[in-house]
Amino acid sequence: MKKKAIVIFIVVFVISVSFYNTANTSIDDIYIANCILADINENGMIEMMFISPKAKESEEGSESDYETKTGLGLSIIDCFQSAERQTGKEIFIGHLKSLIIGKNIAASKEKMDELFEYFERNSTFNYFTSVFFTNNKIADFENTLHQKQDSTTGFIESIIQNTPSKRFLNKNYNEIINEGACYSIPLLTVNENIEYNGFALFKNNQYVKSYNNDDTLTYKLACETTYDNYITSPNCDIVINKSSRSLKRTKDTEFELTIYLRADVLYTNFDANFEENGGEEIKIELENQIEESVYKLFEDARAVNADIFNIEKYMERYHYKDYMNYKETGVDILNSADITVKVDTKLLRNATMY
Repeated sequence: MKKKAIVIFIVVFVISVSFYNTANTSIDDIYIANCILADINENGMIEMMFISPKAKESEEGSESDYETKTGLGLSIIDCFQSAERQTGKEIFIGHLKSLIIGKNIAASKEKMDELFEYFERNSTFNYFTSVFFTNNKIADFENTLHQKQDSTTGFIESIIQNTPSKRFLNKNYNEIINEGACYSIPLLTVNENIEYNGFALFKNNQYVKSYNNDDTLTYKLACETTYDNYITSPNCDIVINKSSRSLKRTKDTEFELTIYLRADVLYTNFDANFEENGGEEIKIELENQIEESVYKLFEDARAVNADIFNIEKYMERYHYKDYMNYKETGVDILNSADITVKVDTKLLRNATMY
C-alpha cells in the first residue's frame, strides 16, 4: 500500500511539474512559425524553413518583416531540433497557417508519411493549416519573402486576393487527409512574386503530376462544391455563382457524373436574342466546353492510375458488396469505369450583348 502511494505521488508530481512548466512558458521562449517549407536538398538531407513575423519593435520599413530559420537533418525531428538550436527557442506550430511541400520530399511516400505523422503527433498542430506544393527551391521563397514588408499571419493566403480568375484551390490539412487515396493541393510558383499556377495531384501520399490553372477550374467543378468562378467560352464570359456535383452508379462499372451550375452571363457576342431563346446557345456552348474538359481530365489522370473522382471510394461507401466482389475477382474498378458526364446549367439573368 505504501509503495502504491509513493508511485501515485511521483506521477502527480511529474504531471504538476510538466503543467507548471507549460503554463509558465514565456512567449519569448518560443519561435512562432506561421509557415513551414519542407523539401529534400541536393545532398539528400531534409530541409525545413520556418517563417515567422518579426517582433514589432523592429525598425519599420528598414528590412523584411519576416525572419526565417532553416533546419537540416535526416528526419523531420532532426530538422525541428536543428532550427531550435539556432533560435534557442522551441518551434511552436500552434499558429501555423501554411505548409509548403517541395517536389523532392513529395516524391517520397516514406518522407511524406513521416512529415504528416509528425504533425499528427504534435498536440498543438493546427489541422486547418493550408497545404501547398511547389517546384521551386526553398531559397526562392526565402529571397522573395525577404523583400516584403508585410508580416501578416496569412501572407501566403493573401495571394488569393491577387488571383482575378479565382481558379485556385485552397486545401487545408484536414481536408486532404479525408479525401482518400487521391487528393489535390494548390501549386505555388515563385517568379517576382509568389503565385498560384495550378494544382498538384497526389496518390497514396506521393506526388504524381501537376496541372495548370484551366485544369484547376475543371477539377473544382467535377470534384467540389464551389462558388464564384469565372469561365470564358469562345462567345461569352460567365460567372458560375455556384457549382455542385453528383456521382452515381448506373450499371456495373458504369457511372454518371452530373455537374450542376447556377451562372450569370456577363457578356456575349451571340446574335440571338437572349430573352427569346433563354440563352440556349450560350448554355449549349458552356456545357459542351465543360463536359469536354472533364472527360480530358479524367482520362489524363486515369493514364497515371489516379482515381481523381474517387470512384473506388464511392463504390466502397455505397456499393460495398460489389466493391469487395470486384476486389476479390481482380476487377480494376478505375480502368473498367465508363464515365458519362452531364452538365445541368441554370442561367440566372440576361446577357449583355457586345
